This record gives sequence, C-alpha cells and structure tokens, in this order.
Amino acid sequence: MILAKNTMVILALPTAFLFFGALGLLPEARAGSSNLGFSVTSDASLSHPRIEVRDARSRQPLDDAAVTLTEAPRGLFSVTVSKPGYVTLTLAGVRPARVEIELEPLATSAPQVLAQGNVSGWVPPRLSRRNPLGKPVSIGLVLRALQPTDLLGFGVGSMLSPLRDTIDILGPRSIPSNLVLPQQSIPIGIGRIRVKKTSYRLLLEPEVRTLLAATQGAIDSGDLLSLGNAKQIPASVLNKIRFTRLGFSAPFTPEGNTSLELEGNQELVPAHRVNASRPPFPADVVVTALTDPDGSGELLVPTDVKAPITLDGTTANPIALRSAPGATARDRRVLTTALSANQRRLSGIISAEAGEDVRPGDFLEVTELPDSAGLPASLPLAASEGRIRSVIFEGVTVTQLGRESAERSYPLWTVYVLPAAGETQLVPDSALLGAPVRSYSLLELEFGSALDESRIEAGTLIQGLRRFTRATAEIKASAH
Repeated sequence: MILAKNTMVILALPTAFLFFGALGLLPEARAGSSNLGFSVTSDASLSHPRIEVRDARSRQPLDDAAVTLTEAPRGLFSVTVSKPGYVTLTLAGVRPARVEIELEPLATSAPQVLAQGNVSGWVPPRLSRRNPLGKPVSIGLVLRALQPTDLLGFGVGSMLSPLRDTIDILGPRSIPSNLVLPQQSIPIGIGRIRVKKTSYRLLLEPEVRTLLAATQGAIDSGDLLSLGNAKQIPASVLNKIRFTRLGFSAPFTPEGNTSLELEGNQELVPAHRVNASRPPFPADVVVTALTDPDGSGELLVPTDVKAPITLDGTTANPIALRSAPGATARDRRVLTTALSANQRRLSGIISAEAGEDVRPGDFLEVTELPDSAGLPASLPLAASEGRIRSVIFEGVTVTQLGRESAERSYPLWTVYVLPAAGETQLVPDSALLGAPVRSYSLLELEFGSALDESRIEAGTLIQGLRRFTRATAEIKASAH
C-alpha cells in the first residue's frame, strides 16, 4: 500500500505541469500569428475599400480569394475575405482605404510537423530557504515561443504536448512528451525512485517562424508529496516551483520534421516585482515574465510564472519574477491574466518594457457566455474608442503522427469590428465556416492611442495591445 501511494505521489509531477496549461501560460494547440491579419491605409481618392489578399505565411498574393464588400451607414464598409483552405476574415467599420488582408491556412490544410531532441545543461538545484531540509526535484519543459496573438488564447493543458512518452516509475507511465526530467533519485517517504527523461517531442506549425526554449526548475520533494494527496491542484503550486535556468534555439521556420538539441545554459536572474490588482470576477491571477530574445516582438519566451492571487484564498502579492540575463527592459514584458475556474472567462494585461516595479493596473470586465445547442442567431458587437471587438469561431481537428493522435481547436472564421462601425449585429453565416463549429469566443482588444483607424499596420498594431478579454462558449450540437 505504501508503494502504491508513493507511486501516485510521483505521478503528481506531470499533473502539476498539466495545471500550468490551465493557468494559460501557453495557448491551446492552435497556431498563433504575429499580427491580427489586416492593415488599413486611408486614401481620399477612393470611393470604396481596395482589397489586396495574401497568404499570411508565404506572403504570396491570393488573387482568387472571394471578397465581399457590404456598404454600411456613414460611408463605412464591411469586408469579408474567404478562400477554401483558409480561415475566413471579416473586418467591419472600414472607410474607403487600401486594405491588405492576410489569410491564415486552415489547420486542416497545413498539418503540424514534429520537433524532437534532448535537453542538457542540468545544474543540481539548490535547497530552498523556505524548506532547507527538503530534497529538490529537478523538472523541465520544452516549449515553443509565443507569438503576440497567442496571448489571446488559453486552455487546459495547453502548456503540455498532446503527445505522450513512456517512462519507468514502478512500471511504465505515460507523461507529456515535452516534459523533461534529468537523471535523479527522488525520495518518496521510506524509499527512492530513480527517473530520467531528457528527450522531448513537440508539434509545431509548418512555415511559421518560431524558436524552442527549454526551461528548468525545481520543487521541494515535500511539496511534491503534498500534491499527491490533493484532490485539486491549486494555482498557488506555481509559487512553490523555482524556475532557475533557460536555454533556447535560434529562430527558425520549420518546413518538415526537425531535430534540435537544447541546453539550459542561462541562469535566470531576478527582474520584476509584480503587484497585481484583484479581478472583477472570481479568478486565479497569474503573472508571467516574457523575454523577447531577438527584439522583434514576434517571439516571446516565458521565463517564470507565479500566482499572486488564487481562488483558494492564497495571496502572495506583490510577487517576484525571474527573467533571462542580459535582457533590457525593452526586451521584457509581464503578462498578467485572470482566468475563471471553468476557464471560460479571461482578462489580461500586457506590461511592455517591464522594469523592476510592475503595477499592471485594473483588469477589464468580461461577461460569461452560455453554452448553446447551435450557433447564436446574432451577436451584438460594438467597439469603444481605442478598442477592437472580435469574434472567433473554432472547429476541431486531429493531428495524426503514426499511431498517435492529438486533438486541437483551430479558427474557422475571425471577425474584427473597428470603433467606427458603432453598434453592429453579426449574423453567423454557416456558409463561411466550412466545417462544424465546436466553440466561439468574444474578445475585446484595447490599444488606446496606438489605434488609428485611418492607418493600421498589422505588425505594429499588435505590439500596442495593452489589455484584452476573452469569453468562450461551447457549441454542444454543432451547426454547419
């Protein structure tokens, strides 16, 4: 009985990492992008929008894309662009202007590729000051860099690979394929268990620029043991994990399966002290330190994550975060998110050029959406000054890798509403979806003075995002 109980304790390790995904450190398995997919340049000589359509990945023109212009009051237009094999995009509230639309390939049209390799550079963890007698357990994770729009999408288990690897912990055990463990001996009460898994596997989007990062950290064995007895893992467990080292690859654009060896060769340094506000709805508040290694703003590497305010009543506010050495404030961001217990309501704040003292400010309110048996008949949308409203309809696809399969959600149709549009009623059109809908999300994106509707540059605008919300509803019986 003791061995059986201790086995469950050790298995709490991957369970703890599963909770990271629930807290929204990384997005769901769907691909993100470096911008919102549209640019607008005002042109007084035009009587209606002039549309140019490109493939978001190859940047090649899509001359055969279907473009629908709908005239609205006050000389405004709604633009809808679609093409088989691509995500449909609608932009409402456009004045006569030159408009460039970048369509993302559907997930079903661009199968994921596999990155794999080993992680080295492990350094034995130090004993914690809080528990100097505890035996630290080394843990690590390999993840891809976040793109800016990844910050808008969060889901359960999203930090973990949907693929599974097998390790021997008193018998074969299945754990996420991007979880790594150096060779070590873990105490389990009356005995020890030896573990080793330095290899990783991770699914990536083809033709999307990215980089891979290997994070290393430690948790006291006593804290690990307590997780084995918990019915639910609270967000406060994040505060017991000490992230210590980081290593990442050079940026690359995968075209096929890729092998990359990673080394945790950088020791993280204290960088931020974050004082988070309480959210306007019951939620766990999580703060994540992000580093921009190449200065482009398009690839963000998480270096530390903590929970200053949690649903279980634990408060550790303000709280410290560590970052990559050598990074300047310009290359550092802090993402502060409030996520409801059912993960249907999210409110986020991005603190750019984050220094030592970070005060993110107030969260935006977000209303929970009810699930439904089909698509809503209509959705009222209105964006206030400095903000964009959005709706994303999503389907589900399965990535097949040999005998393994991984389910992931992916966008079918994305709608953006500019402030000039005023009150707008969106009537979902099943003809524009092309596949069954599993869920839809309402988003509010706050840019403030960075949003000039007469001149929107896709890559520049997303860098000005400061606060956002996302509310998600499930479609129980999909409409098509």
